Amino acid sequence: MEEERRTHIKNKIVRPAIAGATALSLLLGGLFSSPAELTEETKLRQTPPAAVQLVVPDLPDDGPSDDGDEDSALQDEEKKKGGLRSALKRLVLRIPRPVRIAIGVPLWAVGWVIIAGLSALWSAFLSPVAGMVLTWLSIAAVILGILVCFIKMVCPDLPVKKILNRKTFLAVICSVAVLGVVDAIAPNVWDGYETVQSIFRAVASAAVLAGVSFPFLKKRRSKA
Repeated sequence: MEEERRTHIKNKIVRPAIAGATALSLLLGGLFSSPAELTEETKLRQTPPAAVQLVVPDLPDDGPSDDGDEDSALQDEEKKKGGLRSALKRLVLRIPRPVRIAIGVPLWAVGWVIIAGLSALWSAFLSPVAGMVLTWLSIAAVILGILVCFIKMVCPDLPVKKILNRKTFLAVICSVAVLGVVDAIAPNVWDGYETVQSIFRAVASAAVLAGVSFPFLKKRRSKA
């Protein structure tokens, strides 16, 4: 009982600490481009005396300009983002340099690794190969979904676990993998493949669905 209580208290402390450290590392990794920028010497600048500005009223234009309003809105948004980033950087640089070196640099390294990894994954998902893989994975999911609905209509007493067994799942995945490879290679050997690509995918999906449905229908006929 005492050990469970200690473990519970430890989890309450450790998990928020890990979440906070991760958030701080991402913040430092996004604000600073290098450890040298994070650990540079900073000197507080004295605020310059206020300057007198002459305000000249704007002359009315002949008519409203939507383009001018959009440009000014974009400029204001960019200024706000830049101002927030600069304010956060100044806030971090106010921390004593030894603290930034001892704690900030390791956190920055973790944040840089996370940001670089996420950027690489995002670039990979945007690639044509990843798009093809996601397409056929979606087709496999649709085939499995239709299979479950169809077999449950034919065999209502058959549980879903027996329908989506390992053999059926592997059969669908392997068939979809082979068809995906064919779908990826076909445009390089057949100039007009793009015009029939959707037909090929539909017919191939129907063939896979029929192939994995046949064993269930065969068992039902044998029992009948």
